[in-house]
Amino acid sequence: MKRIKIKAGTRGSKLSVAQTSDSLERLREKLPFIEFRLETISTPGDRDRKTDLRISPADFFTKDLDDAISSGKIDCAISSAKDLPDPMPEGIDWFWLPWSEDARDVIILPEAQRGKGTKAQSFILNQKSSIKNHQSKIRIGVSSARREEYCRRKFPKAELLPIRGNIDDRIAQLDAGKFDMLIMAAAGLKRLGLEDRISEYICEAELPPPEGQGWLALTYRKGDRIFNEIRKLFVKSVVFAGAGPGDADLATAGAVDALGKCEVCLYDALSTPELLKHLPPSAMAVYVGKRMSAHSSSQQEINRLIAKFARQGKRLVRLKGGDPTIFGRLAEEVETLDDLELPYRVIPGVSSMNAVGATGLMLTRRGLSRGFSVMTPRKSGSSEFQHVSREERLRFPSVFFMGLSETANIAKCLIKDGRNKNEPASIVLSAGNESEQKVVSGSLSEFARSVIKIPKGEAPGIFIIGENADAKFLLKKNGALQGKRILLTCSDAIMDKAVNKVREFGGIPIRMPFIKLVPCIDREGFGLRLFSCKWVVITSPSSARIFLNAIKEFIPDFRHLYKARIIVCGPGTSEEFSNTSILPDYVAEEDFGAKGIIKTAKSIIKKGDYILRVCSDKADKRLTHELCMMGAAVTEEVIYRNVPVKHEKLPDFDAVLFASSSAVESFRDNFGLEKLKGNYTVVIGKPTLDTLKKLKCRSNIVLAKEATINGCIDSLAETIVERELCLRRN
Repeated sequence: MKRIKIKAGTRGSKLSVAQTSDSLERLREKLPFIEFRLETISTPGDRDRKTDLRISPADFFTKDLDDAISSGKIDCAISSAKDLPDPMPEGIDWFWLPWSEDARDVIILPEAQRGKGTKAQSFILNQKSSIKNHQSKIRIGVSSARREEYCRRKFPKAELLPIRGNIDDRIAQLDAGKFDMLIMAAAGLKRLGLEDRISEYICEAELPPPEGQGWLALTYRKGDRIFNEIRKLFVKSVVFAGAGPGDADLATAGAVDALGKCEVCLYDALSTPELLKHLPPSAMAVYVGKRMSAHSSSQQEINRLIAKFARQGKRLVRLKGGDPTIFGRLAEEVETLDDLELPYRVIPGVSSMNAVGATGLMLTRRGLSRGFSVMTPRKSGSSEFQHVSREERLRFPSVFFMGLSETANIAKCLIKDGRNKNEPASIVLSAGNESEQKVVSGSLSEFARSVIKIPKGEAPGIFIIGENADAKFLLKKNGALQGKRILLTCSDAIMDKAVNKVREFGGIPIRMPFIKLVPCIDREGFGLRLFSCKWVVITSPSSARIFLNAIKEFIPDFRHLYKARIIVCGPGTSEEFSNTSILPDYVAEEDFGAKGIIKTAKSIIKKGDYILRVCSDKADKRLTHELCMMGAAVTEEVIYRNVPVKHEKLPDFDAVLFASSSAVESFRDNFGLEKLKGNYTVVIGKPTLDTLKKLKCRSNIVLAKEATINGCIDSLAETIVERELCLRRN
């Protein structure tokens, strides 16, 4: 494809150039068809070296970059995220890049005094004694009100002096004797290779870092379709989840699962605090309570927070009472994300309307009532009671359950009763079933004349008539995967991880494992070989999980295992050990799979070492051969079998993921590989790719850049974004 040329701007400081150059290189790796040209631009903070940073304007280090973007001089800029003003200037959009550095602040001492028990170090190591014993004040260079407040609390006798200049300038002033101590950000020092100048890290609890410290942000003209598309690779789908009517037991499993994975939760007054117990300890919970006439946050502020955390790349859950789609002002929050082309998904909740029926006051009773109306006595923007007129009630959406076979008759009767024949209407099939849900839309007249084709089958359908049923209101597919249906053929062992990643990129996961893993461990022999080996080699998360289960079942005393050292093929496999008392000794840092194991093993395996390789019955023999070539004695311990799964029907899909050759073969045996033609086929590694080629598969094959489940979805997303960028550029 034709290369896209982008002019990227940054400040001229050594740190800015270094971190921007590194970021552009990382972007090139993801998007190799983009050609970046770096331009340095002076900002007010670079030209004015006298103004105390504690009183400087919010855009001191970004104003000229923003102006250059607005004028078209540059296409984008990369800055330290903590330097961005809030709110951003009109017409400038942004997002955080995912590669962050240590967010903590640190203490820097003069080069000549480091490690020599100076008065500055005495303050650090023994504050109370220092304050009593030292007559003179130490001079501390500070550049923010936050650091100043910390120093006044920690070093009450110190003299606090403003300091300006880039990192090298500040350290030079320190070493020249102008200051006895500096407080700076660890991130900048590490990015410039000056980590050795750090004397002490300051605990985040004592000096909380400002938002964005350690992160980088990319800014660009709002609405730029190229950067909106690129951003999709670095943000995650916002989750709008229903908390239910008040009892934590009535929250859906989907909402609880989303809370368990989120980093930020914006929650309402109507959602029970009990649900917040599902948040990870590190997650931020922000109360944005919404009650009539008592809103702690305006809707505009809530919209701003949603967009802000989404652009930071956070896993955000917007927890709303009841069902967010009913009287929850969800439409306004969704419109904010649509305007920015940011991805999201909705997890419906149990509405208080449903909970009413649990009292016995059921809204429908056979022979008594076959329907009901739901409304609010107030109009938007008003707290006054306003009666609903007959004319307005006639314009309300009409909803029919169990009426698919009678849609034409329903439509004819509604037109006869006076409803506009051109009024929108839609059928929602399998509502709430993510992988099977479909919507068919048209006018009331078209349904009356049976012009609209309704899919045949047993899927339940709901017929909706009214302006609300217009197809223009269907939720947008803003993610990198564009709402595409991704068929996940992997085993249950790694299915959840694949599903979550697809959802984060705005795709629709279709769970359809084509293999299942059946443990087949020789109990007695496994234990003997484990105790006698020097190394255990594990090449997949599935092998790790089954291995650990076997250890727990057969060998409850883990101390016996410590004779063997464990090598795993990458962080994904290493993660399986995180909740156990066993940790891998070596983890491959690249080429996750057999290649990574070989690279790692070359520096540690000695001739004659006994290696136990735990694997499946379908494991590639090449790894064992390579280890033997190093002089090791290798036993392949088959701990599980890959058993094909039989399926009767293949759902519609846009892309398929294969995590093993076994899954490819099972798919072929079920439906034939010709079903892959025209779709994306993403594979986890070269052995699976070789299998597809051997079977002469004709498909748009995507080889994962990293041999992990997350790597598969990342590579698929990058491929789709590359295609979209090409279309948008043309």
